[in-house]
Amino acid sequence: MSESKKAGLLLLGVGGGACRLIRETRKAFGETMRTLCVDTDSATDLPAEEGSAPLPFLLLGGSRLAGHGAGGDFNEGRQAARDDWENILNRTQDTRTVMVVSCLGGGTGSGATSEIVKKLHENGLTTFCLLVKPFSFEGSPRIETAERAVSLIEENADSLLVIDQDTLFAANDETLLADAQAAASEQLVAALTLFWRMLFSPGFIRLDAERLHSLVIRGGKTCLGVASATGADRADAVVRRLASCKLFRNGEKLKVCNAVLVGILSGEDLRLAEIGRIMGALDGLRKSGCRVEMGTVQDAAFDGKIELVVMGFSYVTDVKAPPVFDGSQIQILPKSTGGKARVNKGSGLNFGPIGKGRFQKTEATVFNGCDYDEPTYMRRGITLER
Repeated sequence: MSESKKAGLLLLGVGGGACRLIRETRKAFGETMRTLCVDTDSATDLPAEEGSAPLPFLLLGGSRLAGHGAGGDFNEGRQAARDDWENILNRTQDTRTVMVVSCLGGGTGSGATSEIVKKLHENGLTTFCLLVKPFSFEGSPRIETAERAVSLIEENADSLLVIDQDTLFAANDETLLADAQAAASEQLVAALTLFWRMLFSPGFIRLDAERLHSLVIRGGKTCLGVASATGADRADAVVRRLASCKLFRNGEKLKVCNAVLVGILSGEDLRLAEIGRIMGALDGLRKSGCRVEMGTVQDAAFDGKIELVVMGFSYVTDVKAPPVFDGSQIQILPKSTGGKARVNKGSGLNFGPIGKGRFQKTEATVFNGCDYDEPTYMRRGITLER
């Protein structure tokens, strides 16, 4: 059994854009990462690269769409997911947490994702959803489709990370398109591999699966920041860059989070003093009382640099249930009192003066000899059963 399976983690990509991102993510981490790609377009199921294992793929709505895609139709994507839900469920055996990735705006990414997340929730699986919204220049129909999907997914997701592509590319909008795409992809891959790296490539400080799961299951809305630095002052530089990260809105998003997950990724040259400086500097970016979970990752791929990946979770805390009104505070008086209701003394409730309330000094509403300020059942002589 793979390490990912032991930890109950599954990375699920829905739609063509997400499946391409999953391919890049597994390439960065390794083939031990447990993944599944689903799409309505059979062309997404690309052959494996030489020397690599094929990426697990499941075609949705094959009998309905014949592998040609959902054509941007939200309802077609949703129905395709319903058609093949049992096939998806069969691939989640031994799974506890599903990280769902989707690029919104199209029929499959939006429609199928909302349905899949709902079904996962109904089957008791914890979901962390990373959703990528389209560029603003892609037009209002795609933006509206994406917004509709976010609203539906939010109802069922345990943790929800929504990334706006306008913001994601903002720091690189003057660079060549290929370079900007590579930089954006690198940030998303860093987020997607973080859980696996912290659990399976631990360094000096390890984050265990239970602590990670407790964050995700109540995470709520999530934000992401990624930064890296090299050189003698890399520990200080990486925090400065994180604080100015566009995805964090220059640190503003982090200040309202109830919990943060901090991943410090480096090679064998990471020093204890650098960890201390990083965590000390991060204290100034978060609010007082914020829960902090952190871990270090030691990987030769990060030799000579430090990469800092931080997720902020804005779950709701200390919500008090409203007082329950069960009717016990109401007393039905004998008919001689006019059948009007009174509040039991000591109930703590106050409905105002008996009778017309604050309108008791106003003139009665009388028409054809009837006082319309009295309840209808009293005017018509209807007896109410007790």
